[in-house]
Amino acid sequence: YIIGFNGLLLWIKLFKYISITGSLVRVQKAMVKSVKDIASFAVLFVVVLFAFAILGFLLVGNQIWSFSTMNGSITTIVRAMYGDVDFQAVVDAAGIWGFLYLIGWLIVSTSILLNLVIAIMIEVFRVVQEEEQMRPTPTRLEQILDDLKKRREEWEELRHE
Repeated sequence: YIIGFNGLLLWIKLFKYISITGSLVRVQKAMVKSVKDIASFAVLFVVVLFAFAILGFLLVGNQIWSFSTMNGSITTIVRAMYGDVDFQAVVDAAGIWGFLYLIGWLIVSTSILLNLVIAIMIEVFRVVQEEEQMRPTPTRLEQILDDLKKRREEWEELRHE
């Protein structure tokens, strides 16, 4: 486990080098600025997730094993977002209500909630671009080149003395 966690930390450390180009600096800033909004969205997502999980548990929990516990119901509807659900078993167990339940969950989770995340990221990225136009941030590469230029000028001054 420790080795896996160490590998994760090594990959995260690569974010330090993202600031080499201007476009990656903007992406990094947008990711940092969007954390608060994404956290607020996560609360909304968890509330909706639990609501649908409870509905699935009560609707077909006594007939379908994957919905027989709350943990199983949560896991099943999260997997349904990715297309991994036994649609026919839910429809057989609950009829039209099972169909409406799964279609409702898929529409809410993938269409509405996913589009909210995309809208949050687009808005934050737009704000970061506007800030960048008003006050450009030098990239890591530009900082390195400026530092080398200053050191070279200092070296030239010392050499002439």
